[in-house]
Amino acid sequence: MVLGSTSLQQTTFVIVDLETTGASPKTGAAITEIGAVKVKSGEHHGEFESFVNPLTPIPDYITQMTGITDLMLATAPVIDEILPAFLEFAGSSDQTVIVAHNAPFDLS
Repeated sequence: MVLGSTSLQQTTFVIVDLETTGASPKTGAAITEIGAVKVKSGEHHGEFESFVNPLTPIPDYITQMTGITDLMLATAPVIDEILPAFLEFAGSSDQTVIVAHNAPFDLS
């Protein structure tokens, strides 16, 4: 992506937040929720939200922290089912920037 040739007014920002079953995918943590908001020219252009079934029990401390329970995820799609819809929402334009707090964690 080349922002130097794209004004901020033309740039689409997709602000993403993930909830997971733990602190690291290296220790088996999996995504339990994807949330995102799309903004262009300072205007809201949509939202994406889905629970994700991690196919593993959620640790009690994660339920206490997020409020997400195993029961809430029992009928949710697995990541391979929901990821294409999220990627379509986010778009793949050179004028799109993904924004995430703690991005290294969310991207791992």
